[in-house]
Amino acid sequence: MRTFEIALVTILAIYFLFIFVKKEKRPSWFQWIPVVAFIVVLGQILIEGMRWQMYIAYILTGIIALPVLLSKIRNNTTDQSNQTPKKPKRLMPILGAILGMLLLGITTFLANLLHMPTMPAPTGVYEVGTSYFHMIDEKREETATADTNDSRSLWVKVCYPAEQTDSYVRESVLPETEHYLGVVFKQSGFPEFMAGHVPSIMSHSYLDAPLVSGNQAFPIILYSPVFQGNLSENTQKMEELASHGYVVFSVAHPYNSQLSMREDGSWIVFNDSNRVVLSSLADTDSTLNRQVVRSTISLKKSIGSPDKMETQDRQKLDSLYQMRYSIHRERLAIRAADLSFVLDEVEQMQNGQRESVFTGRLDTKRVGVFGASFGGPTATLFNAIDSRCLASANVDGSQFGVLFKHTLNKPHLAFQGQKGWESEFRLNDWESIGSAKPYYRVAIQGVTHTNITDQWFNSALLRKSGLMRLGSIKPNRVNSIYNSYLLAFFDAHIKGIEQPLLKDEKRFEEVKFKKY
Repeated sequence: MRTFEIALVTILAIYFLFIFVKKEKRPSWFQWIPVVAFIVVLGQILIEGMRWQMYIAYILTGIIALPVLLSKIRNNTTDQSNQTPKKPKRLMPILGAILGMLLLGITTFLANLLHMPTMPAPTGVYEVGTSYFHMIDEKREETATADTNDSRSLWVKVCYPAEQTDSYVRESVLPETEHYLGVVFKQSGFPEFMAGHVPSIMSHSYLDAPLVSGNQAFPIILYSPVFQGNLSENTQKMEELASHGYVVFSVAHPYNSQLSMREDGSWIVFNDSNRVVLSSLADTDSTLNRQVVRSTISLKKSIGSPDKMETQDRQKLDSLYQMRYSIHRERLAIRAADLSFVLDEVEQMQNGQRESVFTGRLDTKRVGVFGASFGGPTATLFNAIDSRCLASANVDGSQFGVLFKHTLNKPHLAFQGQKGWESEFRLNDWESIGSAKPYYRVAIQGVTHTNITDQWFNSALLRKSGLMRLGSIKPNRVNSIYNSYLLAFFDAHIKGIEQPLLKDEKRFEEVKFKKY
């Protein structure tokens, strides 16, 4: 809870507690509590901003403040010298105080469950600007629609090193809240208004702020979001990289991302009417699924460990994965092509063929990519098939055999959560060991799949409730771990700067690190 919110709840609690004390024994300042609470409410709304979790506290303040104000008015207009004082009733005020305390408990619970955190600032020397672009790949048909003349339409967010940000608007952690989170809450069975507080949670990016002056050309990083995610979901990771001198482009994959945008400004929303289902042949044929799983387990058992695989072993595993994940691979190919097209457009920005502030300021010879969940294998595949990319990172995404089909021979980093911490080898390790050179494995204790994006929603109360299957690790800690390893990885393999963290420096006790 924020400062004014804590103050308001504390003042109201004091008021209700003193209701249990007889009137003649209450301190003289008690009568001013409703007035002070009213002033705090005004300050909270004007300075911190109203949010729905505090509505009950606002109403309670109105209930106790209104009679005080009315009594002051009545005392000034009525001659009370001949009136006989009435004996105060005790029961109703006490019942009201009990109800008030219960309601205050509810508002405190809601305010802490869906909290308003201050997001950690990026650690680099640069401030961060952000902007948006719309890109149409007229050479590719949009296969997710029935319209054969519909081209692939991409919405792109960029974070970059900026300066003179004071006069520019600071963006929310999720600018697409109204169109994105409202839909998500509604689909999950919750009222849309429950996402109303998110626009007041600020990022550290400034909309359309000037690119930092000078002649320096900045390396490029591409980001691919989670399936049904959005292009602002990992703004903290983007800001961290941008603050250290990278220009980071996040791509909303239409009909895969929860939200994208057409050139005319209309929204493309992932819903039942345009759903591109990520099922596999195994999902529709349980017998085949069981056979493929048994064959995969048997083959891996006969091999022994990933570092002992031969070429024919990788080919056999590729065939099995193709049987099980053919549709996944089709969607990955489309998403990887999205990244290649965006990089084409970025090169045009650099050359001045596409209007932007980045003309002459982008180093298109130094390109990296990362992705989360389904964006992870998207990034891996893009690195494998696009020779312009130098390195890739997969944040807790299954790779669906991408590196059985393609030999990477490039640097690759894979983040894993609690299960990776507990196991020596996971599915991605079998693919990456021997294919990526080098391959870095980072397993983080206390992390689940829900921890891979920005953690503005991750409150202590939400972690303990188990509602979202969050890991036990605190949000600022997991953010620091992800950012540290991503930055070290790209600094090493994009900028060529030696990194102790990639030499197993013991900086984080929650991390198991290995380089292959």
